[in-house]
Amino acid sequence: MLCDNSYSQTTIPRSATNVVAIAAGWNHSVALRIDGTVICWGYNSVGQVTGTPGGPSNQSGSPPGLSNVVAIAAGANHTVALRADGTLFAWGDSGSGATSVPADLTNVVAIGAGGSYTLAVKNDGRVVGWGDNSFGQYNFPANLTTADMLFSATLSSANACYARYDNAARQMRATWKRAAVDSGMEAVADLTSVAGFARGFYDRPGADAQLASMRLAFSK
Repeated sequence: MLCDNSYSQTTIPRSATNVVAIAAGWNHSVALRIDGTVICWGYNSVGQVTGTPGGPSNQSGSPPGLSNVVAIAAGANHTVALRADGTLFAWGDSGSGATSVPADLTNVVAIGAGGSYTLAVKNDGRVVGWGDNSFGQYNFPANLTTADMLFSATLSSANACYARYDNAARQMRATWKRAAVDSGMEAVADLTSVAGFARGFYDRPGADAQLASMRLAFSK
């Protein structure tokens, strides 16, 4: 990796193996392993790496006990993990409330993070945002429909599911249903086209028709 490495944020630790997803903050990096664990490294001034502020600037680790993660996101100085049960865990800079996950937030299927704010998409297509909103970061456009949000979230979550269940998916199509349910995607668990989100989906015959079918399903 090339770029600023003042805090070892681009020095990949040896423990970062079997990685299926990555995210980057200002001065810290995050990786999701295939077993659902997370490894972070780089600047830890406010606990964005380990969950505990301070210590050496070039640390690696993650909050103790964090597991069953299917997606990750990183803001400037905070980190967010989506668990398979649809709940979130966030750590790091809480000055603007970016790590203050709403207590009643469940059934999340996708996440995102900006400078000092966090976004989550629920399985009904609703988007929730918290943290810094000084520039309208989560003042959502009126023309952004629920169907669009859910469709985009499903693409993201299905890709995360695929990465996590890669080995099993090679052997049995039914794994896609399990992956969908584990990631809070009950709404699409019975759609056979969930299997189409496997690696190389967009090269498959009929991919456009399957995508159109998914859009139609989410718009009802």
